[in-house]
Amino acid sequence: MDVTISYNDGIIFIEAKYLAPVSLKTTHDRHRDQVIRYLDLAAYHYLNSTQGPITQFYLILITDLDDPPWILSRYRSPGNLAKGLTDPGFIGKNRNDVSKLLADSIGWTSWGKIKDILKLTRENFRAEAEKRFVDDLVFYLEYKIKEAVRIRNERNQMNFW
Repeated sequence: MDVTISYNDGIIFIEAKYLAPVSLKTTHDRHRDQVIRYLDLAAYHYLNSTQGPITQFYLILITDLDDPPWILSRYRSPGNLAKGLTDPGFIGKNRNDVSKLLADSIGWTSWGKIKDILKLTRENFRAEAEKRFVDDLVFYLEYKIKEAVRIRNERNQMNFW
């Protein structure tokens, strides 16, 4: 997981990808993918929080592609998600509730969309330092997005031969 943000009754997991797909196998289990591993982690936090019950959970996947990865649609179905979670003894009686909460909380965005949001909201920042920071982020994202296109094109040309 690239970023974890915890707050009173919730947790946000952010997984950022650049030129790499979501892994369809994990280090310790080649039959489990990266997304269900993170959802298992979320279920664990949901059921075992020491700060009280977690009622909000979000898994946000950021990619450099213009369309969401196909694997997310699999886990937006609570039934499919429930099948992929670890041993039912781990989840217990709340399996369906946990699966519904997690399935409803899976999100995706692209680096391009983040760049567009930053451009649209730049003027909402009051301090000049904040605006410059946003400008630098936009510049960096534009560069990285162009690089991703260039690298993909090179890879496609190499695969052609």
